[in-house]
Amino acid sequence: VLLSYGQALSKPGASQLIRSKLLLSCLPYVEFISFVLYSILLVGTVLTLRPGKYKYQMGQLAWTMAVIVIVVAQVNSFIENIFNGLFWFLFPFVLVAVNDTFAYFSGFFLGRKVFGDRTFLTISPNKTWEGFIGGGLCTIVAGFFVPLLLNHKYLTCSFEAIEAVGFSNVAACVPDPDVFGPNPDGKGPLGVQYHGMCLAFFASTVAPFGGFFASAIKRAYGLKDFANWIPGHGGFMDRFDCQFLMALATFVHLTTFVLKDPVHEDVSKLVAAAQQLSPAARETLRAALTRR
Repeated sequence: VLLSYGQALSKPGASQLIRSKLLLSCLPYVEFISFVLYSILLVGTVLTLRPGKYKYQMGQLAWTMAVIVIVVAQVNSFIENIFNGLFWFLFPFVLVAVNDTFAYFSGFFLGRKVFGDRTFLTISPNKTWEGFIGGGLCTIVAGFFVPLLLNHKYLTCSFEAIEAVGFSNVAACVPDPDVFGPNPDGKGPLGVQYHGMCLAFFASTVAPFGGFFASAIKRAYGLKDFANWIPGHGGFMDRFDCQFLMALATFVHLTTFVLKDPVHEDVSKLVAAAQQLSPAARETLRAALTRR
């Protein structure tokens, strides 16, 4: 967790979000601190191994590693998406909620009436083909129209765009016109609507299998829910088993198809890094660029 989130917050400009001087002083040493903690954990784990309990202890260790891979690594995508604009955090969240909701209603009203008694998945016998397909179609429709509702600069401006105009003047920031702006001829969908439909397709076809995988784990251990602190809905993992995978898919889509101008991105990072320099260092940098 420290390594994953520490690297995200070590980006130029992102450190402004941290108010603690102690945490700021630790950011340059995130990798070293993480390695030291890993080494201590490794030594401590080996020292706690006991004869006759090796198999049980290795099983617990395997579960720990699985949680790190499934949860921590994917949750880091939430942070990356937020830095690119709150839209990319809220929109995937809404897509999963829409898919869950309409899959339920489609299954409730049409379940086993179109495709008969065909089983969709044995690990989740209450799921039906009608629910899966109905929820998917509604999600794709939402992927086209929901971006219009969330297309506001307070949500679509990236952290770098907000930082450029100042956090007290967010209204002056300009979102990426190729994604959130109108087409040059003023006709047709916005660019973000095409991206929205791509993410909606993933949310309706692949993301649900994150929930099915969680169902398989619960079946294996005879559990109905992972926890019970959300009345009627189980625990945190019961609500977010699809969200983790969706956040990762959104991050991959962003870096591959949306943030398609690496030169501009690098220049923005250089400007943000230069702003962190002392006045003397900035003057040295200015002089060096002027000579060239």
